[in-house]
Amino acid sequence: MGNGDGTFQSAKDSAAGTSPATPAVADFNGDNKLDLILMAQDSSGTQTFVNLLLGNGDGTFQTPVKLDASDGAASLVAGDFNGDNKADVIMGDGNGNLIVLLGNGDGTFQPASTISLGVTGPVGPLVVSDFNADSKLDLVATVSGGPVVVLGNGDGSFQSPVHVADSSRSGFLLVGDFDGDNKGDVLLKFTHRLCSGFPQFCITFTSGTLYLGNGDGTFQPGTQIVGIIGASLLITTGDFNADNKFDLFLERGGIGLLRLGEGDGISFLLLPPILFGFASSPSFITSSDLNGDGLPDLVLADGTNNAINVVLNTSPKSGADLGLTMDVQSPVTVALGGDDLTYTATVFSEGPQNASGVTLTDHLPSGLKFISAQPSQGTCSGTSTITCNLGAMTEPSSATVLFTVRPTVVGTFSDDLQVAATQADLNSKNNSVSVMVNAVLPADLAISASASANSGLIGDKVTVNVNVSNGGPGQATNVVLTNFVSDSTQLSGVTVSAGSCTVTPGQISCQIGTLASGVGATLSYVVTLTASGFSDSIGVTSDQPDLNPDNNNTNLAIDISDFTLTAAAASLTIQRGKQGTAVLTVTGLDNFSDPVTLSCAVTGPAPTPTCTVSPSSLTPNNTAMLTISTANISANLSTFHYWQKLLLAVWLPLGILGCIFAVDKSGRRTWLICLVAMLAILPTACGGGRKTPQNYTVTVVAAAGTLQHSTTIAVTVQ
Repeated sequence: MGNGDGTFQSAKDSAAGTSPATPAVADFNGDNKLDLILMAQDSSGTQTFVNLLLGNGDGTFQTPVKLDASDGAASLVAGDFNGDNKADVIMGDGNGNLIVLLGNGDGTFQPASTISLGVTGPVGPLVVSDFNADSKLDLVATVSGGPVVVLGNGDGSFQSPVHVADSSRSGFLLVGDFDGDNKGDVLLKFTHRLCSGFPQFCITFTSGTLYLGNGDGTFQPGTQIVGIIGASLLITTGDFNADNKFDLFLERGGIGLLRLGEGDGISFLLLPPILFGFASSPSFITSSDLNGDGLPDLVLADGTNNAINVVLNTSPKSGADLGLTMDVQSPVTVALGGDDLTYTATVFSEGPQNASGVTLTDHLPSGLKFISAQPSQGTCSGTSTITCNLGAMTEPSSATVLFTVRPTVVGTFSDDLQVAATQADLNSKNNSVSVMVNAVLPADLAISASASANSGLIGDKVTVNVNVSNGGPGQATNVVLTNFVSDSTQLSGVTVSAGSCTVTPGQISCQIGTLASGVGATLSYVVTLTASGFSDSIGVTSDQPDLNPDNNNTNLAIDISDFTLTAAAASLTIQRGKQGTAVLTVTGLDNFSDPVTLSCAVTGPAPTPTCTVSPSSLTPNNTAMLTISTANISANLSTFHYWQKLLLAVWLPLGILGCIFAVDKSGRRTWLICLVAMLAILPTACGGGRKTPQNYTVTVVAAAGTLQHSTTIAVTVQ
């Protein structure tokens, strides 16, 4: 309950059901006490319905009563839709319908009637106004495919829904007379994603599109009046500067943006941001006069901290409220002898009255020399004190003056500006601005880098030295040397002569500190070369102006003067008497281009296969063919000892003689048995046995001058 001055009493709690949301206020039982309707959920959280809470008149409410036909409610609104001075309820369901409950004036309602909006899906937020000037309440509902307007007949029934202008978006709705023509307008806030074809390049964009009403229930094409990257944008409306023109207030991430309406409904002057300093971003914003001064104040819901933030509006309700800002952040540092300092002063006429005789005065300190002043309107004169007569400024509007000054001595100076007008300004806090100018002697930082070798072989260690110097005439403070290296895992032995360095993936960052004029520092490190070589992009910065930035960056590269040799196969299996092949590839690293000679050799049991390479000489990034021939290798039979061979050789003729004289019981010689035995013994007696594979190693050598690389291929001969 409000105290009338923007403060509030302790909260009074009343039962409302599970997860209450989207309340609407009206006197549903005719006792001149405000009641509530709101959506709630069942115990499972799967079904939404509407509860009626009759007010007791003291800020508390009676036990909630579920309204008939409210199951599946997705939105709701209250109003007198049949002109009987009794509050009614309209609900949007999840299937594209409106459910109308006409009130009996005693807290009960007539049987529900249904209006189809001709769409599928839930009906979003509803807003009520008289959009066709017939003194009968109408509706705008957000549904899939964009908002639709439903004109009321004044008896609780409605005409067929019609889409609002060209909209195809759905979102949050605000209603009001934005252009002052006494015709209801609709502001639609929606969020969508803009993509370039790749998901990683998508951005979220929040837009506020205004649809001006024609007064007959139709609307003009939408005009985007708000467009901000990001989804967490809250919008509320009101006449925040008491000029009888609709304004917008935007909130995003604890920062408020007030846009003063110019009266045409689509033009708004953006004022400097307001820093709220909330601990967390609000989840909802609305405006209302909370302290009875006739100005809308802000109410922001902070769900994270379970709090309501109230921001009282202190705008003057009379006179001309002028504001002044600068586009430079104080303090600003400039170099003596360097470029001139330029800055833009912006004067805002914030109302509620127009301003006349607007004058901007710049009191220039002695250490700064006036060069020029260029106003967007009016004229400027003077040298040490510059007076810009900007003339009349309507509200809301802005004017700018571009100042150019030049420091003449070293030191810190305050440049003070004020704005005033003929009309009284009851808010003088924003009428002046000062900027501290720090004029210093410039520094001249320079870097150079060298390596103990500009090229090398894989595994070589190369020492790199980076030199930083300050040519003055001023000292350089907070000097930072940054090395963006191709591979930080190649680094070792990182040392610096002043300050300290940290090595992170892909970077060496050195905080050197202060370098006086004529003083330098050296960074040293060791690089172990890999096949990709090494590169370093180096830059140096400081807090002081540097009039010669061209020597603040340099690059260093170490090439690989080497090549690699690879074989397409690590092993080959070749049949005896056949040949096998493998492709050899010579790859030059960096810019290596010398001819490479190829040769091969085979090791293993004799006789060994033969090998050839064709061509035997080639340039890098080409291939050669290795051919391995086994034509000179005979069959490899299992070897027996000499005594085994002698025994078998003697046994063979004895076996033959035994067969000749062998006779079975019937007197018949067993010629068949003997023949089989002879065929089995004969190969063994001749020294034969099973075949076994032979293993060999082929070594290919590639040479270019003193550089030499080799690769091996395992060969199995079957």
